[in-house]
Amino acid sequence: KAALAEEAFQEAAKDAISRGAVTPERARQLEQLREELGIDRSAGDRIMRAAKADMYSSKAVAAEEGGQWTLQRVMEVSAAGGNLNTLVDEPVRKSIFRKELEARAADGTGNLDADFLMRKLPEMLALSDKHLRPIVKETVGSRRRMLLVQAISQHRQRRPHEAFTSCQNLISCLRVLPEEEPFQWSERAELRDIFQAFCSRDANDTKRQELASALGLTDDEISELAAASDTEEANATVLETDNFL
Repeated sequence: KAALAEEAFQEAAKDAISRGAVTPERARQLEQLREELGIDRSAGDRIMRAAKADMYSSKAVAAEEGGQWTLQRVMEVSAAGGNLNTLVDEPVRKSIFRKELEARAADGTGNLDADFLMRKLPEMLALSDKHLRPIVKETVGSRRRMLLVQAISQHRQRRPHEAFTSCQNLISCLRVLPEEEPFQWSERAELRDIFQAFCSRDANDTKRQELASALGLTDDEISELAAASDTEEANATVLETDNFL
């Protein structure tokens, strides 16, 4: 009798989950059914978890076959207790990680979350460090130096917005694969210039410090250039206000 009750509750749970998000109304209906069937709360929770895992397992197979895996799907399956290691082949899991890394390291924001990308996401994807290292090195290894060269070139050509974006992407790349030593550049003045230009567009102290460290700037240089950029920005704001008035 208990087995039949659990089976009935499981079917009801699967039906509710298959319709989409379990709304408060559906949750109340399931809770009422659980009580009517005489199933205790812990068993009910276990059945709900199993029903979610079954549903996401089916979706995982369909997604893999259709090439529809996204970060959102990965997070949904993981949250439901699904094991990506058994649901998705390793090449597909590596591809998901690579796509996320490529997108976040080149989105121009400099806001890459290294903890999520290098710890939480690999855990969801069941990828170990030995899987990650080659992908990270291949994806961002050579890009770091290239982005520095690109930023300086864009600065020389008076393309400040593009130079700023290159610096943002450089910061993101360095968060997942830091340089062991600061970049070497023959014209130190140009490193100072792009740092000051960056500071004039971004007041985030963490980003400023990350970029300055990669450029090999001293604490005195950081303070001097950041202060100069902040002064320039303040003067520009005053000028805009005066013109408006």
